[in-house]
Amino acid sequence: MITIPSADTFKILKRLDKEFPSMIGNSLKYWFKILDWSPQDASRHLSGQSAETWRKYLQPSYTKQRRQHVIAAFSWASKISMSAIFKGEQITQYWPEDLIKLMVTCGFLSNKTFRLFVEELLATGAKQQQGRWVEGKLKTIESLSRENVQAPYPLDLEDFRLDYYRSIARALRLFRQHNNIDIDTMAQVGNLEVQEYLAIENEAKPPKAIPLILAAKLKLGFQLDDTVQLLAFMDKYPGCRVARTIQQEREMILIELLKGKSKQALKYAKDAATRLRLYQQDLRSFRHNQQRRPGTRKSNELGT
Repeated sequence: MITIPSADTFKILKRLDKEFPSMIGNSLKYWFKILDWSPQDASRHLSGQSAETWRKYLQPSYTKQRRQHVIAAFSWASKISMSAIFKGEQITQYWPEDLIKLMVTCGFLSNKTFRLFVEELLATGAKQQQGRWVEGKLKTIESLSRENVQAPYPLDLEDFRLDYYRSIARALRLFRQHNNIDIDTMAQVGNLEVQEYLAIENEAKPPKAIPLILAAKLKLGFQLDDTVQLLAFMDKYPGCRVARTIQQEREMILIELLKGKSKQALKYAKDAATRLRLYQQDLRSFRHNQQRRPGTRKSNELGT
């Protein structure tokens, strides 16, 4: 059961319009630092937005809207969840930065390599009950990975926009109808005119852009745990939704195994994950070169 926004909640949502641009600018700047990405790196991963525009996105003073599909695509390519992107450096209030860097590194591990990493952590002294819980989570992750969940390189932002906004249109319409929410309330949550909101629900003609702040307002206004359901109807890029779910499951495992650990233990874990990531890259390069040689067979052994 959802919560319909109160008058006080609507006041908070309106204040968010003023605070959000600088907040998200600082947040993106923080995550680019953690990733060691430049605006040029982002434009190489996500084709269709220039490095100059990315540079503007990182500025807290940038007042134009940051497009929701662009940040969603960045989330997919960088393996950083949307909720973490919104929090930015404030996330260090909940997790130490060494754990945050570890999560980012683990995001680039295949499921097989991530399992190896987790088994190494379990071998350092996890409780039996904890091990069973982790194994259950790993099996959940592996059951989800029946399709390619990696973002294409590069990811075409225009192509992604059409699939992403069509999914949002259908998901919002079903959400509104299922919960008997009138269109005026939906528009008010987004601080939009009714016609502006209806354009977002137009699955046949997706808008050129949806303000990034809309996702944050929906989550806050209706007190939703997540907005991953907005991705449920992506047809061309279903891996985006699956990747988001896998990411959340992995985060839960890492927090369970590493909460309260010393800085030295987190550094050891980060170094181990980095070694495995490099090993994975070397193995992929080797297999790629082998496949290019005449008479060799392709292998799908590494998985996602």
